[in-house]
Amino acid sequence: MLVITACGLFQGISSGGDLLSEEGGCLPADAGPDNPGAVEQVAKLKLPPSTTNLFAHSTAFQDCFVFVSFEMHPDELDEFLTSTSVTALDSVIGSELTYFINLMGDKVNWAFDSQATYLYGEGSSDDNFPPQLIVVDPSDPTLYKVYMIALLV
Repeated sequence: MLVITACGLFQGISSGGDLLSEEGGCLPADAGPDNPGAVEQVAKLKLPPSTTNLFAHSTAFQDCFVFVSFEMHPDELDEFLTSTSVTALDSVIGSELTYFINLMGDKVNWAFDSQATYLYGEGSSDDNFPPQLIVVDPSDPTLYKVYMIALLV
């Protein structure tokens, strides 16, 4: 289980796609749709080639939380997972995402239907990966929506 020590300062993407930032964020000012490489580097993941609607946001004080969401083709899910510390996803209903939702707090505007089915996994390693939590919304079989939280300490 992850232990959360602190979070605070805001950094995110406005509705116009511009990055809002305050000192202390852990994403570079240009991270996001125009610079997915920066998101990959900080969140320790490799975005699939089909990535669309990339969103990145971070909060930081002592620890840094990186929130990433995007859409992808379902056939790229296994390859994406190999780039993270999450080794497997289990089928859960939205009401079972309590821990993930508590970490989100009011920092991102993601919503999960308590009765819908999602794929969920957690992972961390001592190597080069931060603790990561991933939720995949498979409701559209042609385009998965991925939500990820990475904790950098």
